[in-house]
Amino acid sequence: MLHFDYGYSARKIAEMIKINRNTINSDITYWYSQLQRDDERVSVEDWINKMIYRWETKRTRLMEKLDKATSLEGFLVLEKMLFEIDNKIIQIIIKIQHTNQSIFDRTTNMFNNWLEEHGYKERYVLWGQTLRVTSGTRENIKRLIQSDKYQKSIRSKNNISRSISHITS
Repeated sequence: MLHFDYGYSARKIAEMIKINRNTINSDITYWYSQLQRDDERVSVEDWINKMIYRWETKRTRLMEKLDKATSLEGFLVLEKMLFEIDNKIIQIIIKIQHTNQSIFDRTTNMFNNWLEEHGYKERYVLWGQTLRVTSGTRENIKRLIQSDKYQKSIRSKNNISRSISHITS
């Protein structure tokens, strides 16, 4: 459907296929209700996707107006509006990425604390962080990881590798 795939408004679709706009609005409302029925529980992700979808729909309309702009002033106003929409989309994506990284960090820290409290020797490290180190330190870290990576599972009084494989079996 042109509304969902291309972000066209009901007015635009009605003009394109030459039918009453209210018919298009009814169809769009129906399909939204079907989508909502499929998933009664609306998640944060759904709201964010809907918001980004609306920005992209607005962006599509502005691009069409930009193609028809005749004055420099009109062109610059539309360019600024497009920039603001793109900026909003980028900001929300960066915030989502930052939130995800924070969740991973907290989860890994909680898990490592649990491992320590229960006498396990293994720990987990996330690689989503950028650290400034000298080239020598970088090589040492790389060597350390490579040597640890190829060793058999760490032996501890409560071997977590054995525990996890027992749980997943």
